[in-house]
Amino acid sequence: MSVEITIPSPGESISEVTVGTWMKQTGDWVDKDEILLEIESDKATLEITSPASGVLSATGETGAELAVGVVIGSIDTDAEKPAGGAAAPTTETEPAATAAPAETAATNDDVKATPVAKKLAADEGIDLGTLKGSGPAGRVTKSDVLEAASAKAAAPTPAAAPAAAPAPAATAPAPAAPAATPVSIPTSNTAPGS
Repeated sequence: MSVEITIPSPGESISEVTVGTWMKQTGDWVDKDEILLEIESDKATLEITSPASGVLSATGETGAELAVGVVIGSIDTDAEKPAGGAAAPTTETEPAATAAPAETAATNDDVKATPVAKKLAADEGIDLGTLKGSGPAGRVTKSDVLEAASAKAAAPTPAAAPAAAPAPAATAPAPAAPAATPVSIPTSNTAPGS
């Protein structure tokens, strides 16, 4: 049986989206709820997940402008899962140059990137200007930032300077503050000057 993958509506009054990055390729085995691709609208980027487990047949091209509800692929649920599971392809990426978050924020506003990619780059301290976008018209997508973040994490860090000696531990705890005693304040039901 074949299960269709259709473009969902990313929001009210949005009738067309751009097909972003495909995370899986035609012929790949996918599990139910596994992320297949990203779609982009003027206001948001959404991840489309697999409606079933099976072999993917992708028909929507990256960068294509398509209407909401259009079929962009299908999952062959009758196909058998490859022995040992499908290994995720490894890609070699160039490590992204790191910059201070304050500098990153200034340059990231000038780069064409999806809103999700901009937020993720700010959180990870990645300069979007150093990334090559894989989205439509070279737009930086969430997957581009995730690749840069994983490359940044995998990059060897230079040897750190020897750590300073730890501060000596306090020998005696500070004295506790005296317990507060309740104080009674007289009140009256009449307003002042009455």
